[in-house]
Amino acid sequence: MDSPHQKTDLKNRLTNARLGHEQLEDVSDFEYGFNLKTLEVYRDYWLNKYDWKKQEKLLNTFSHFKTQIEGLNIHFIHAKPPANKYKKVVPLLIVHGWPGNVFEFHKIIPMLTDPNANLNGVQSDVAFEVVAPSIPGYGWSEQAKKSGK
Repeated sequence: MDSPHQKTDLKNRLTNARLGHEQLEDVSDFEYGFNLKTLEVYRDYWLNKYDWKKQEKLLNTFSHFKTQIEGLNIHFIHAKPPANKYKKVVPLLIVHGWPGNVFEFHKIIPMLTDPNANLNGVQSDVAFEVVAPSIPGYGWSEQAKKSGK
């Protein structure tokens, strides 16, 4: 769902990030804040090793939508079972917690929507139609603009 501009922007932000502190010379852990060497390892991983295309391809196996709820644009995944394969289809809303995101559900959604297709020995007449929203301020959902709203 990200545009090429967003990918370039993220790479530029990681490359040009100014790390706002120096590591204490006599401390190698996190006792006095985030360890600078560890932060540099993370930044290098995100810039040079993380397989963005693989994750993008995985996320794009799901149908993504946006709707407005109380004035906020909310992203959600809507996954349906194969047509006419199950005797009963039950709607299911699954919501991630804070500070999570809908990616947490990428393994369970196919098991819920087509349990007989998974090689786990399950035989079922029931499948789920899954809706998994990104809570406000996470993923592609808009954040609230006023407290309590």
